[in-house]
Amino acid sequence: MTLPRDYYVRVAGNDYSVDPTGIGRMVDVSAEVTPHLFRRTVATAVNDNANVELAAELLGHTDTKITVQHYIRRSEVVNPATAELLDKVFAKDGD
Repeated sequence: MTLPRDYYVRVAGNDYSVDPTGIGRMVDVSAEVTPHLFRRTVATAVNDNANVELAAELLGHTDTKITVQHYIRRSEVVNPATAELLDKVFAKDGD
């Protein structure tokens, strides 16, 4: 993805980096977008649509464990069968 020039900040010399706050403006997010949050979001999207190996490579990690532990967001959706089982196991008397 190519971003407009104002989405980059000079890091050193002729090296530029994407300004995460610019990304937040681009997608109309009012919350502060930190570099770590941006990397987590991208890693999660790549993992969800491809695989963890590709996400790790993109982030420059040699071990996918780092990517999984610190960058991939876990799904908060519970399998309906698991939810039903837990409801049965932990149901209060009379439910």
